[in-house]
Amino acid sequence: MTHSDSRIDIRAIFRESARLYFQPLIWLWSQLRQLVRYMARSRAN
Repeated sequence: MTHSDSRIDIRAIFRESARLYFQPLIWLWSQLRQLVRYMARSRAN
């Protein structure tokens, strides 16, 4: 029983760290996509 509890705890910690690490990455990715879209639009004009 304690083994499964520790595994769940590790998964919860991994989820927290993944959220902390991936939030800025997702934000950067959205910024990059906006920049690419803006550059493509300005190049088309």
